[in-house]
Order: sequence, then structure tokens, then C-alpha cells
Amino acid sequence: FTQAVTTANQARVTEYGGRIGPETDLPMLLINANQLRQYYTAVGAYNHPDGPPAQPPPPCRLAVPNQTDNPGLMADCQSLFAASDTLRGTATLNWSVDMAITSWDGVTTGGTPSRVTELDLSSESLTGSIPSGLGSLSELTTLDLSSNSLTGEIPRELGGLSNLTEIRLSGNSLTGCIPIGLKDVTTNDLSSLNLLYCPPAPEGLSTGTIAENSIPHSWRSVSGATKYRVEYRDAYSLDWTVDDDTITGTTHTVDELQCEMWHQFRVSAYGNGTTYAADWSDSSAVLTETTGTCAPPASEPPSTPAS
Repeated sequence: FTQAVTTANQARVTEYGGRIGPETDLPMLLINANQLRQYYTAVGAYNHPDGPPAQPPPPCRLAVPNQTDNPGLMADCQSLFAASDTLRGTATLNWSVDMAITSWDGVTTGGTPSRVTELDLSSESLTGSIPSGLGSLSELTTLDLSSNSLTGEIPRELGGLSNLTEIRLSGNSLTGCIPIGLKDVTTNDLSSLNLLYCPPAPEGLSTGTIAENSIPHSWRSVSGATKYRVEYRDAYSLDWTVDDDTITGTTHTVDELQCEMWHQFRVSAYGNGTTYAADWSDSSAVLTETTGTCAPPASEPPSTPAS
């Protein structure tokens, strides 16, 4: 139970930028599995007259042995199993939590501790799309989805696979842009896709002199970018607000912020359609800054005595 909750919470931390976002059935922020357990107890989830409810089955059941000792492989298993329907479309894959992951179609594991290192599903009649969840297979070295009928865009998450040495996607009907992180993969067939690379994320985001209600920013220019977008959120928000998405220079000031509160900022670049695709880049590294001290309230002039 704890492992299942922890895995789910880690995914939510990633999605919500370092925090576990509240949902309609979780009216508070949770930071670990113990707090979730305490919440279940508080609302009576464990107060069944016949004792506590049965524990849920392990997330990957028979697919991963010794799950406690193999958290990385279990996370890979969950990512692949969650991605299976999206990826296969009308095709058939034998991926099942009741069968060892080492026997799954196209899946190769390796290393110590064991992780998924290769995914080769070329010519498997796949008719779905490439799931973003494949980007969580951090030890993946080979990804071959060529000669299928996959559609849609290439998920930006694939660009973060730093151990990838081979990627093949030809023979599909993919759209959008190619994640810039795939540009330097040693063995690839990406040129056959006839797609431009997504623009790179701006770097060097920094602040100038911070005021009571405003914070100025600057960043390094991206060659081939036509404009930039600055987004922000405050301490109470999970969602990002676009402050301006028509910036042509590399400086911008976000105004009308609440004083003495931390805010987070990020910037993205838009490609020119020649050097890079006419699309938004991934966001820069997030910058956290606190606005200046609130000004004291203006004193009221002394009242004039009645004559």
C-alpha cells in the first residue's frame, strides 16, 4: 500500500511542480504517504466494523518480483502498463501484470538494479500514439517504434531520456516537432520524419531589482526564436498564468504582484518555422523570487476640529 501511494504521489509531485495538488476528495495538501494514511483514518476509511479493508494488490503483481527491492523496475512496469492502450491502438501486446515484464513484447531489462533498457516494437502494427509516459523510463537506451501506424505528436518528455543512444520512429504519421533533446541521440532516423526540431528552452533566467509589486526578468536569447512567453504563479496557485506571450526582446517585468509573497516564473521561446518549428519550446528552469516589503499604509491627515 505504501509503495503504491508513494509511486502515485511522486507522479503528482512531478505534475504539479514539486507539490502534491489537492483534489476534490483530498481537501488538503499531502506531502507523503503517511499523511495520506492519516487522512484515510480521519475520514473513517479504516473504521470498518470487520476490521481494516483488504490491502490492494501490488501495482504490477507478478510482472516484477521482489517489488520492495526493485522500485525502479516497478515504476517502469507501471509506466509501460499505463501506456499500453494509448500505444497499441487496435494492435495486440501481451503486456500483463500477471506475466513477468521480461516476457513482455519488445521489452528488455538490464542493469543492477534491473530497469527497462530497451523498447523495440518495430513492425508491430501499432495504431495508437506515442505516450508521454515513455519519457519516465529513465534508463532507456533504445527506443524503436518504426514501421507502425502511429499518429500524433512526439511527446516532449522523450527529450529528457538522457541515456538514449538509439531512437527510430520512421514509418509512422507523426506531426508537430521533434523534441530538441533528441537531436544528439547517436543513432536515429529522425530526418525521415520531415519535421523540424522544437525550439530549445531559454536559459539564464534571472531577476533585476525587485520592487514591492513587480519583479523584472532577463534571459539569454534563443537563436531562431521570434517571441517569448513569460508565465508566473504565486504561493497559493498550482496553475500558471501567462503574463505576456508577445515579448520580442529578452527582458520583461511582471507587475501587479502581491507584496511579500514568493512567486515562481518561467519563460518559453517560439520558433521561426525555419531554424526551429513554429511552436513553443519547453519552459526554462523555474525561478522562485519574493516580492518586496509591503509599504506601510498612508497615514490619514489629522482631523480639523469643528468650528
